[in-house]
Amino acid sequence: MIIRNTNHKPQYDCGVAIQGGDRGLVGTREGTYITAFVEPFPKNPNTFIRGEDKTVAEAETKSWEKYQRIINCSKLAFERRGYKNGA
Repeated sequence: MIIRNTNHKPQYDCGVAIQGGDRGLVGTREGTYITAFVEPFPKNPNTFIRGEDKTVAEAETKSWEKYQRIINCSKLAFERRGYKNGA
């Protein structure tokens, strides 16, 4: 398996679809920046997790760490923020 849109083989076996890139454009209120990113799409919880860093490998580690915090949390609390589309 390769992370979609990259030539990077995943470091972690999470068994889910993963996409990423080494030049993702991010827009914020303060401006824009370019970053490497990885986005896995787990089914439980049904969401996506974004990791950003200098390289795809480092961004993957960031997303893996976020995923580990989610699945190892005994009190999952997600807020809908008014979304009605399943986000």
